[in-house]
Amino acid sequence: MRVDRLAIGLFLAVSATAFETLAVGTMLPSIADEFRGDRLYGATFVVYMLANLISLVAAGERADRTGLRKPFLVGAATFGVGLVIAGTANSMWMLLIGRALQGAGSGIFVSLSFVAIRRAYTPERQPAMYALISTGWVLPSLIAPFVAGWITSTVGWRWVFIGMLPLAAVVALLAVPQLIAVDAQTALNDTPQRSRIPLALRIAAGIGLMTAASYTSRWWFVLSLAAAGLVLVVAALRRLMPDGLLRAAPGRPAAIAARMCAMAAFNGADFFIPLAARRVHGASPTIQGATILGAAVGWNIGQWVAVRTGARIGFHRLVPAGFVILAAGAASSIAILFSGIPLWITFITWSIGGLGMGVLFNPTSQVGMGSSSADTAGLASTQLNVADVFGFSVMAAIGGAMVSFADQTSLQLTTALTVVFVLAAGVALVGALAGRNVRGESSPAEAVPAQ
Repeated sequence: MRVDRLAIGLFLAVSATAFETLAVGTMLPSIADEFRGDRLYGATFVVYMLANLISLVAAGERADRTGLRKPFLVGAATFGVGLVIAGTANSMWMLLIGRALQGAGSGIFVSLSFVAIRRAYTPERQPAMYALISTGWVLPSLIAPFVAGWITSTVGWRWVFIGMLPLAAVVALLAVPQLIAVDAQTALNDTPQRSRIPLALRIAAGIGLMTAASYTSRWWFVLSLAAAGLVLVVAALRRLMPDGLLRAAPGRPAAIAARMCAMAAFNGADFFIPLAARRVHGASPTIQGATILGAAVGWNIGQWVAVRTGARIGFHRLVPAGFVILAAGAASSIAILFSGIPLWITFITWSIGGLGMGVLFNPTSQVGMGSSSADTAGLASTQLNVADVFGFSVMAAIGGAMVSFADQTSLQLTTALTVVFVLAAGVALVGALAGRNVRGESSPAEAVPAQ
């Protein structure tokens, strides 16, 4: 049996970014303690995702015009430099720079992975490949919390970043030769088109303004920055996204709207559970990571349930159900904010949230990418991944603002995090409404075979 080097390379690329992202979620409470950086806790997530947003738009654009090989190499190099800077950081500000470069590299990896699947595999194989890419996020979730927690407790958190450098090189060696072959068999879109990068910059600037609003206690300044940021974001999204996004029109618009809600709801809980475990329960880094391990298990189960049943009953039917399950998991995970409730309860409740995310994630990918042709797959990937980044960033900004307010004012951290968890559950229920219109068929366009 021939080894599919492209599949392995794409899987490892996504796994590398996933491991780094999830490891940071486990390590960050310890890093914030060392640098006294609670005020920048949320910013470490936001700068990562803003750089991720810009790079994935740029990568999708270049993929449609010049192919996959060159932007993939840039992504590997950028990700590696970000690891070095973060691993040698001596302040939260230096860590932010490293996180931004890591976000840029990972955005390229994720965007090009979606495009490569659309171009290199037949429509029949694409659902399984999207599941494989999703597994690239899930499997690191099974080990990243423990590995990152153990390394942080023994030799120090810096070695989590430095230790990942060889993996970036392996990813490039595996994937790039296969991407050259895919490029050679793909008819690229050489029609002059207006660049989408300025729109990505506006979205990033808008989310940045909303995030900056959390670092002041003057309410009028908070409202001014937040309003200005919202105007920038909405105006840019209207031009970048397909028509009908706000009303979740059937097909790709609904799939993208659903993904925004899904990422906001899931990460609104997932990235703040370790913080609650440390501050409310005094948990060690390893135990902090263990509290979110159940979500990874649930996600993995849910995504393969979707692959096996979606083709039979329709992928779109799974999405609303997944959102309801996700909402139940986020709401019940508020239990972690009570010191008298053992942490294993959160392991169970957040496993429910992960199950819901796994059920809905792959169907939205299939519908979001399936309506594109091979030469416009970069645009479809851009829209889908911008939805992910936007949902994540907005919730990270809100959650970071609540943590920052608790640090600067008399607001209790448990009260701040309660707001975040409740909001996450509410967004999931909104996603269930959008999910009712997630339906569509894969494009009949032929894919080129993987080498």
